[in-house]
Amino acid sequence: MKSSLLVIDDCKLKIESFSSKITGVVPETVIDLDALAGEYVHIWVDEDGVYSLDPDRSHYWHIAELQVPPRRHRIDTEEVIQDGRTQNLDIAEGVTQGGRTQIREILVPLPVDLSMTEVTTRELPEPEEDLCL
Repeated sequence: MKSSLLVIDDCKLKIESFSSKITGVVPETVIDLDALAGEYVHIWVDEDGVYSLDPDRSHYWHIAELQVPPRRHRIDTEEVIQDGRTQNLDIAEGVTQGGRTQIREILVPLPVDLSMTEVTTRELPEPEEDLCL
């Protein structure tokens, strides 16, 4: 059986609840991958039904993996007014009139967009039936 994974809110991955004979019911969870922009991520579930992204420890089962896209940025402008106050401007607005002003470009980080990301999921193992007669 595979768990069902859905992308929600651009950078979040929702894993729907499922059950297996080993873990019992594993609750639905949402994993925010925004902080992992540009990284290859593995998702595991432990025997107690807890999800983990930690590659440095042992886990019960590897349920999914994906390449999180790199973070994109939007170029915005910021107006620095003579007395040090700042005011964000829309790029199309340009410079406002009056006083001495400086315009500088700033990079505004955008949320990671997982909508086009391929997520590889794996079947959950089921214990073998007791063959003793």
